[in-house]
Amino acid sequence: MACVTSFWLQWGTLCSLLLFLFAQDISRDCKSKDDLLAEMSPDVALPSTCALDCTARTYSRVLESQDKRTVRFRDSYTERPEEYCWPTQIQCSSAQRLHNAFILVPVATTSSPAAVGLEVSSDARAERPRRHRGRALLPADCGLRFDVTQLLASKDRRPVLCVKVVPEQPGAPLTEGLRCPPFMVTTWEHWSQSDA
Repeated sequence: MACVTSFWLQWGTLCSLLLFLFAQDISRDCKSKDDLLAEMSPDVALPSTCALDCTARTYSRVLESQDKRTVRFRDSYTERPEEYCWPTQIQCSSAQRLHNAFILVPVATTSSPAAVGLEVSSDARAERPRRHRGRALLPADCGLRFDVTQLLASKDRRPVLCVKVVPEQPGAPLTEGLRCPPFMVTTWEHWSQSDA
């Protein structure tokens, strides 16, 4: 019985920590002071099950590897059908610098790699985000990773980044379904003015 109670206590603590981190992601801005505690907004939406699952497994990996980067997860919202969007004004601490930004597409995986791509719908000039197949802090089964670091780091970026999930080869049918809406993951490095 004590083992079961301990499990639920640990799980409840982890869920509370995750909700705090999601709320912190919304309430922090690079231009403001680094407030560690902020009042949670009443209109904060709960993250998708895919984002929560990936968050838990990623933080476990971060703890195991003792990686010093900060990882933040953000669910998408929709403006039009089949379009997924995120604000490009990234929330962060003043002592952090963007390392990577990925859009994760949780597909209903099969034994073969999914032939899924992304198309930027908010900026016709932008190139299609490339699928990231290299090593990453994120577990591979969180979803297909698309690198959008340059789209978020660009000085002439638009206020919103919207994408559509499309076949990797133009004209091919989209055969893979989504388990959850895509979500964004950003990793941050700690730095100071003396590092610049």
